[in-house]
Amino acid sequence: MAITNKEEGVWILDEVYNKINQGGIWDYTEIYEMFSWGYSQYSGQVGDNSRTNRSSPMQIPGNWTSLAHSRSTYRCAAKSDGTLWSWGYGQFGRLGQNQASTSYSSPTQIGSGTDWSTQPHIHSCGQHHTAAVKQDGTLWMWGQNTNGQLGQSNKTKYSSPVQIPGTTWSAASCTYSQAGALKTDGTLWTWGSNNYGELGLGNKTAYSSPKQVSGSNISKLTGNGVFMYINTSGDLYSWGFNREGQLGHNQQSPSPPFACKVDPTQIPGSYKDVCTGAEQAFAVKTDGTAWSWGHNSWGELGLNDLTFRSSPTQIGTDTTWDDISAGTNSTFGTKTDGTLWAWGRNASGGGALNDNVKYSSPVQIPGTKWTNVEGSFYGGYALKST
Repeated sequence: MAITNKEEGVWILDEVYNKINQGGIWDYTEIYEMFSWGYSQYSGQVGDNSRTNRSSPMQIPGNWTSLAHSRSTYRCAAKSDGTLWSWGYGQFGRLGQNQASTSYSSPTQIGSGTDWSTQPHIHSCGQHHTAAVKQDGTLWMWGQNTNGQLGQSNKTKYSSPVQIPGTTWSAASCTYSQAGALKTDGTLWTWGSNNYGELGLGNKTAYSSPKQVSGSNISKLTGNGVFMYINTSGDLYSWGFNREGQLGHNQQSPSPPFACKVDPTQIPGSYKDVCTGAEQAFAVKTDGTAWSWGHNSWGELGLNDLTFRSSPTQIGTDTTWDDISAGTNSTFGTKTDGTLWAWGRNASGGGALNDNVKYSSPVQIPGTKWTNVEGSFYGGYALKST
């Protein structure tokens, strides 16, 4: 539970988040512990001051509130005091430490600011670039910029945060060489490379500054070679690269020309959460059921087989799923009872199940009170209520 401090009463987390998103007066005061696991021997991305692979969750000291979804060998998170931290492989300056390639095996503060957003699912780590939002609604990016993915109207690499114009940004998502972000008015903006229509702008033209995508009242955004969003009505849309059917439109093109989409296209159903993996996708419907589609060589779809799917297929029969996040061939999900589950390849202990065994259906990670799980390169990290 999260206890408000300006009015009496105890509110569940979703109610607090909704009040904040609506500009309400409710303050989020929950404090979390962070646990991390997976591959770490190259860059120290687990963050426990070592380069040892960890096959079970390791606690990282601090009071944390927000984790960035990570698509590579580094991670980023915000603490309850509004500070922002990064660790792992530092090539291309993607850690934001004003260093070209230095890696860190434990969390290191980015600058000295204490005004970074502490809400969940706001910040994002792409392949070699990072995006983060401050409490004043400004959006900041850093890292590789070969394809204009930093949104600066240039292709200059930055190793410390640089601002994208505007003060009404609410969340960001980085992919391989693209980025997208939501504004508080419910609009979506994208930029970067666009070889397969990943920007959703009806063309394959690259842009180095934000361009508005069609759609309104958008509330959730995810990207990883494709982009997907959910609007306030629960409608789910996807577009971009589609080699393994990861767009969910009942099309699969394992060889060129790929059945890509250059405009947002709706996936039937009513959804409340969505996440993209390397070449797969996952969503939670408003009825609490979990669905998956795309690449499945390692059982990462959680369907108890290794069969690829090009349209959403239900994972089991449970109706208590809350949040799902995909790593590299491993997937993680939380349920409304605070339990955490994993499935998929599990290489280097990336599934946090204390082994290296492949699982093609969800297996519970010990403990309860889990929330805000995020997948990464052969691993992941999650928050737990104190």
